[in-house]
Parts: sequence; C-alpha cells; structure tokens
Amino acid sequence: MPDQLPGSTSNLPLHTSPLTLSRRRERGRFNRDESECLLRLALIPLRAVDVFDGRENARKWLTEPARTVGGETPLQFADTKPGAREIERLLIRLALVVYS
Repeated sequence: MPDQLPGSTSNLPLHTSPLTLSRRRERGRFNRDESECLLRLALIPLRAVDVFDGRENARKWLTEPARTVGGETPLQFADTKPGAREIERLLIRLALVVYS
C-alpha cells in the first residue's frame, strides 16, 4: 500500500454490512447516502495531498492520532458527516495557515 492513500473505496467506513455491499456491487450502484459518504471520504485524502504537499505527508496526517480531533485519526473522525465536515474545515484552515 505504499502508493495508496488510506480511504480507498474498499476500506471506506460506510456503516454497511458486507452482504449489503455485495448487493450494491451486483446492482451496480449505491444509494444516495452511501454515495455521499463515498464521495466525502474520497475527497478528504485528495485535499490532504494538496495541503500537505504530497501523498506521504497526507497519509501520515490522515492516519496518526491528532489532538485536534480528540486523539482519533482524521480518517476515523471523518467517519460521520459532521466529523468529515470538521476535517474538511481543518484542512481549509491548514491550507490558509489559520491557527485556532
């Protein structure tokens, strides 16, 4: 996994059982909530690559526990819609060098 960022679609936390994911795969699409979750969680690593100037720095930031999100990793914290929005806001602040 050296060239991959965390958050590939096979590892996204969709809160969906493997059986349901299998059915979605057979059907060829996710429902609206699942699609939104996939998109949200796929965009966070992409933004992190831009903010941290590279894949390795982004991977490190996304997968190491952070005080700013209560000791969770940013990816763990982004597991919910509000958490993902907070991580997105944090990445924007970091990109703009706004300290809070």
